[in-house]
This record gives sequence, structure tokens and C-alpha cells, in this order.
Amino acid sequence: MTVVRRSAMRIAAFVVRHASPGCREWAEGLAREAEFIEDDWSALRWAIGSTRVLLDRREAPMTSLSEAAWKARHFLESLRRQNYNYLFFFWQALMHALRFFDVTSRQQRVGCILVVLAATYIVIFGVLWPRTVQLPPNDEDAEAWAFYYRRELQRRSSSRVFVGVFFSLAVYGVGLMLAERDGAGAHPILATSLGVILVCGASFFVWKRRQFQHQIDALDAILKETR
Repeated sequence: MTVVRRSAMRIAAFVVRHASPGCREWAEGLAREAEFIEDDWSALRWAIGSTRVLLDRREAPMTSLSEAAWKARHFLESLRRQNYNYLFFFWQALMHALRFFDVTSRQQRVGCILVVLAATYIVIFGVLWPRTVQLPPNDEDAEAWAFYYRRELQRRSSSRVFVGVFFSLAVYGVGLMLAERDGAGAHPILATSLGVILVCGASFFVWKRRQFQHQIDALDAILKETR
């Protein structure tokens, strides 16, 4: 086996090893096809092209009600763990509320107000909003847990939620800049960092919506089979 062929096989194996659970079969199929390509350089180009699979971080598809119920409980636990993350925004709201009385310029006061409003909204939305959906009364009712999971995914994939979260984060970032002395002009690194974070955050939300939709489609297929 030539060096080029070995490189192609190693790249294909790397893709299979690190592919997300939902894309593992896709990666394995691409790796098998690379083995049947006669030209070594064509096989290498094929293997390099297969690395696009690594960009699709998809969960393994659900195949039964019991698995859907397990994912629903795991999803609920992840929501409860996320409550600790909102302590950061609570702290930010408190600090900028106290800072409001120390700053002297109107720009900094406006920035403090924006940070307090945006951070407070994020905390209230993140902590209280998940409690608006009633949990299944019976822990053993797999179908009820599947419906609960679908409702939660449907709510979080809606455009209104996406726009609300992104807008609050954008207001929060703008408020941070205005709260600094002389604004973004005096802190170019901070301003650039906030801009990059907002762009990455928007990309993450779009990706997350796609992931939620894949899960919703899988749940619909499972629930349809049970009827």
C-alpha cells in the first residue's frame, strides 16, 4: 500500500472514529467507498472530502418509546443543570445596577440599564420558562415523556424564541460596551470579541434549531408507529 493510500485510509478512519453518533453510518459508508477507489490520489481526495461529516454534530436517531423517554429525562436534567449558568447573568445585572449610581456620563448609565434589562430577561426566561410545561405525572409512562420531549423541542425551535434570545444577547453586548468609559472606541479588543461571540452565538442557535428539528422528526415517526 502506497503512502498516499495509507493517508487516505487513516483520514477515513479518523472521520469514522470522531463522527457524531447520528452520522456514524454516513462516515462508515464514505470510508468503505474510499476502499474501492482504484486511484490513490482520488481516494485521498475522497477521504479529505469526507471530513465534512465532522461538521454535522447530530445525535443518534431514536428508535423506540423507551429511548425517547430516556432522552426526555436526560433533557430535563440538562435544563436543571443550566440554571447554575444563569447565576452569571444575575451577577451581571446586580453589578451594573450598583454601578449605575457610580457612573457620571449618560452613555454609561444607558449601558448599565441595557445590561440590567437584558441580563434580567435572560435569567427570568432561562429559569422560569421551562417550568411552564407540566411534567408527565407517571415516571413510567414512556409515551407521555415522548410527548413532553416533543413539546419542549418544538418550543425551543420556534423563531420567536430564537429572535428573543439573540436580541437579548445583542442588547446585553451593546450595554456592556456603552457601560465602559468612552465606549467601543476605547476598547476595540472587547468590542471585537463581543461581535465574534454574537456571530458564533447566532450560528450555534441555527445549528441547534436544526438538531431539534431532527429530534422532532424522529419522535413523530416513533409516535406514529404507536398509534
